[in-house]
Amino acid sequence: MENIASVSQKTNSSHRHWWAVIALSLATFSVVTIEMLPVGLLNPIRDSFGISTGISGFMIVIPAIIAAFFSPIVVIGAGKRDRKKILLFLALLLVVANIISAYSASIVQLLIARAIVGFCIGGIWAFAGGLALRLVPEKSVALATSLIFGGVAAASVLGIPMGVFIGEYLGWRGAFIVMGLFSFTVLVLMFICLPSLSGSTSSLSKAFFAQFKNTQLVLGLLVTLFLVCAHFMVFTYVRPLLQTITTLSNNTLAVLLFAYGISGIIGNFIFGIQSAKRLNIAVSVIIIGILSVFLGFLFWVSSPTMTTVVMLIWGLMYGGVSVALMTWIMTAVPKGIELGSSAYIAIFNLAIALGAYLGGLSVDNYGLNSTLFIAILFITSALLCVFASKYTKCSVK
Repeated sequence: MENIASVSQKTNSSHRHWWAVIALSLATFSVVTIEMLPVGLLNPIRDSFGISTGISGFMIVIPAIIAAFFSPIVVIGAGKRDRKKILLFLALLLVVANIISAYSASIVQLLIARAIVGFCIGGIWAFAGGLALRLVPEKSVALATSLIFGGVAAASVLGIPMGVFIGEYLGWRGAFIVMGLFSFTVLVLMFICLPSLSGSTSSLSKAFFAQFKNTQLVLGLLVTLFLVCAHFMVFTYVRPLLQTITTLSNNTLAVLLFAYGISGIIGNFIFGIQSAKRLNIAVSVIIIGILSVFLGFLFWVSSPTMTTVVMLIWGLMYGGVSVALMTWIMTAVPKGIELGSSAYIAIFNLAIALGAYLGGLSVDNYGLNSTLFIAILFITSALLCVFASKYTKCSVK
């Protein structure tokens, strides 16, 4: 009887830990979806406040910049504090930020709410991936990590179509209310499922800066910077870009972006598997694929059919970005995943901010197509970094 009770306890504990993994996956999905939400709502928010397309891009720039700087700070400063309490506090802030966003009377109030979102992104995303190591047995860590970062991947490709879809039926304010309710649900789930998780050390600052001596880590971060920056230079303004090229209706655009999102989820699984086998090839294919998409927008896309094909390819390629690049980081610093992850998240969000900002400047001053030319230069730089990684010691294969 004691043996049966013991097995039952272990099974229940295992189930609770997997529910904790699911809660973290939903948390990363929630925070990244909210980060991306304004891209799909750019036009109605812009028209509501009477601002330019470039200025509206600051709804992406501001949270990304704050997340970039806050991510390493929260990991270093957390020390031995309970990760569960930190995550619950950040989740509560996320709910508040969505309420403020929904009831903003001016663009300034909305940008303040977006700044709060930035703090939440930096903290939640920084801790989530590293906690997989402490929630499940060693043999299940890879699956748990992929599930948690799968939330990031899904949000990266579904956040914008969700914004367009919900915005069409409930308005842009309604979209923030829906995400606020979803964030509250995630908060409750984390409160129930997450165990207390104290930090293992109180001083991580030296280790954080020491990791930048690792050439493969630095090259991986540079690939992240150039690739993600190029993507968001164009994708932040994808709604006006598509409607300019093909004069798509709002409903058609919502369906197209949703198809892009589904394609991205498929890409996440395909490149997740391939990254574990041949990382360099997987990252190269992603970069060349997105480069082809940008060239397609410049020279080939002129009809709804061609637009659909190009968007599906884009979704497939970008869907693999977060899992492939995180695999690069984990391969480069296998003994310092939490610190490496915080550096990766900082660079990722800095790239989002830089891409959205440069894209906004380009759109306001030179038109929508100008962003494509600049993005091509950035993405070519990412490809050169991948090639460089092949000729360094301990290259990522």
